[in-house]
Amino acid sequence: MIFHYLCSTNSKQSYVMKRILLSIFFACFFSSIIAQPSDFVKGADVGSLSEQIDRGVKFHDKMGNERECLDLLKDYQISAIRLRVWVNPKDKYCGKEDVLQLQAVCRGKLLRVALLGINDETNGIADGQGVEA
Repeated sequence: MIFHYLCSTNSKQSYVMKRILLSIFFACFFSSIIAQPSDFVKGADVGSLSEQIDRGVKFHDKMGNERECLDLLKDYQISAIRLRVWVNPKDKYCGKEDVLQLQAVCRGKLLRVALLGINDETNGIADGQGVEA
């Protein structure tokens, strides 16, 4: 009934009301499509985070404010972190001590942590599958 009234009038007020109703319709429609189940997990691999921090890499939000990387990821609804641990790391990064330290920081920020063990004999492929030619 309201929509029929709005379609039959040509006033500026009618135009504004049409736009409002259309906006409400699209907001309801797209929010149901975009909504994710509560058990949906978004993750990120931050295995090189400590190396980036040591090299002086800075992380910024959309407003240009400097922030910690893990805090920024949480703002983007990241709830799980993957860390790579090398059996024989080339340097101090991605080794046992580095990964344990990063894991403690992630857990302190209430992030789930998944560890990926990498044996350097398989060229970084965790499953041991061959490297593509």
